[in-house]
Amino acid sequence: MVLGLAHEVVAETDKKGNKFYQGPSPDEITLVDAAKAMGFEFDRSNQSKTIMKIRGVEKSYDLLEVFPFNSDRKRMSIVIKDGNYIKLYTKGADSIIKARLSPDQKLNLDD
Repeated sequence: MVLGLAHEVVAETDKKGNKFYQGPSPDEITLVDAAKAMGFEFDRSNQSKTIMKIRGVEKSYDLLEVFPFNSDRKRMSIVIKDGNYIKLYTKGADSIIKARLSPDQKLNLDD
């Protein structure tokens, strides 16, 4: 889910109707392509919404805040509204993310 939501990639469509991604780096595009291959397809976004197709079903998320990747934080975060829930998704360097997890952190694998 985080790979399909937290990125700076733009979805474009060619003349034949094929969707492809443009982004700030090949790594970023590859991560969004990987999310798509796992059934979490980034479809489109604007300043306030992100649309994904999750296993073929279109879902809209209110985009509340974006904290872009930078070399100081070594991570990117977004805050979205998903139904009645407000969620924070973060991706970044494994050493940075791991250092911020609580030892008793419980993972919710349903999302």
